[in-house]
Amino acid sequence: MVTITFIIIPTASTESSAAAPRAISLDFVLPTGIECQFDSVEASLGSWIELPSASDCTIAPRATDSQPTLIGWATNADFPIDIAQRQVDNDWGAYETFNNDGQLTGVFIPAGGYTLLSNDTNLYPIWSE
Repeated sequence: MVTITFIIIPTASTESSAAAPRAISLDFVLPTGIECQFDSVEASLGSWIELPSASDCTIAPRATDSQPTLIGWATNADFPIDIAQRQVDNDWGAYETFNNDGQLTGVFIPAGGYTLLSNDTNLYPIWSE
């Protein structure tokens, strides 16, 4: 497992605030054999950033005939692939999952899509076969 961490430093605000700004950690958690080439992320808290696209990432050749393709990024490694693939196939964008109590349990963002920096986040690649 390889983790690429970007620390996002908030820019100074012109408004006075009781809370001091803090750095945001955006971690791309990549399994062994997967590489993503993309520029460093520079943004401030509350900014939108573009995530790596399928053309930015490769997986080491496999013994099978199928070669997976990156379809997006999720906040949990076991995000349902069928939901992620449906979002991409229909060009519907991001998708959120919730538990029975209405609490957010996962987010999927298509490869090359944008995300809002609001908190420390781990992002896991979601692959289609």
